[in-house]
Amino acid sequence: MLAVLFWTMLAIVGLIVILALLPLRVRVVVRSAPRAHARVELRLFGGLSPWIGIFDSARSGRPEMEEPEGAQDHEEAKAPKRKKGRARRVDVWRMIGALPDLARGLLRVFRVDRLDVEGVFGLGDPADTGAAYGMIAPPLVAAGYALGRPHAVRVTPDFDRLAVEGRAEAEITVMPARVVPPALRFLWTVFGPRR
Repeated sequence: MLAVLFWTMLAIVGLIVILALLPLRVRVVVRSAPRAHARVELRLFGGLSPWIGIFDSARSGRPEMEEPEGAQDHEEAKAPKRKKGRARRVDVWRMIGALPDLARGLLRVFRVDRLDVEGVFGLGDPADTGAAYGMIAPPLVAAGYALGRPHAVRVTPDFDRLAVEGRAEAEITVMPARVVPPALRFLWTVFGPRR
């Protein structure tokens, strides 16, 4: 019996190690028309498994349960009292200072395999729409060129009406084991010993 438990635990640990070392592919699809919808899917084992849905806004609605009368009073009476003691305070400035290193480290971990963004926007007034489009078009074009796909991001101004519509689809590859070092550096910087 103990041998079966040992080999089962060893198999679980081995599966976790394999999942951490093989790349994960994540697909995110978001659209605003005809109805707002978002979907996130995941492929394990370097993209060899089928897409596994981990979030779908069309299916995320949960039925709300009504609380019986007096339930809130009972919960307040049952809530444990907080112990009075000093909680460790987080130095916010240390955390803010460590965020650029975390972002740099995480950006090296992710690879954008596919990006396709289409959008239409209008501010109601043609002059305002033109001014806003003039401000956002250069960064969007630069983002497309930076990704190596100059036509990956397409935004069209609508000078006739007030509108924000769009669709975005992205596929990203990430190695879970490569997320650990930047996260540990960030945690050590923020919560580690003070210098």
